[in-house]
Amino acid sequence: IENAKGEKAGTVVLYVSIAAVSSPSPGEYELFVHKARCSDLQNVERMYGDKNDPYLVVKFAGNTQKTEYRDGAGASVEYENLNFSFPATASDLQSGLLTAEVWDHNQFRDAIIGQAMVDVSPLWQSFEGEMNLKKAPKTTPQDKGKDAKTNGGTSRGKGKRTSPSPVRTKKPTSSSSTASV
Repeated sequence: IENAKGEKAGTVVLYVSIAAVSSPSPGEYELFVHKARCSDLQNVERMYGDKNDPYLVVKFAGNTQKTEYRDGAGASVEYENLNFSFPATASDLQSGLLTAEVWDHNQFRDAIIGQAMVDVSPLWQSFEGEMNLKKAPKTTPQDKGKDAKTNGGTSRGKGKRTSPSPVRTKKPTSSSSTASV
């Protein structure tokens, strides 16, 4: 993330996934933010010796969600089990930007530590891409009762992403934004 001066203000890693919604509106999707890790956050406290009380704000497709602040967390904070859900259309996912902002909570006025925007289209492309499922290996007696991940055959088209992918936020360039997925 970068501060208002364009300087590095820390690192934010978001774990996100996309799922198709079958009802009430087929063809709609949801983008989920499962977990976030913030590290090396710039200290924006005005009092000497004070530490940041950070909270995370995530924005996507016209919706905003935020965490509770962590009193005295300082330069690093993790948010497990966020379960942020953002309704989205295919268009939102093809060209949308997810914004992550880290703020410092204060009694009178909160201060932004930094922000970044992430292009979600690479995640969307992997969601929409072809899925090639290979035939599962034969099971042995030791494998009985274990969950098989594939059952043979090939599937094309949309697939539900079951595990969140980490997305490192980077500042967008003037023509496009980038993200390592």
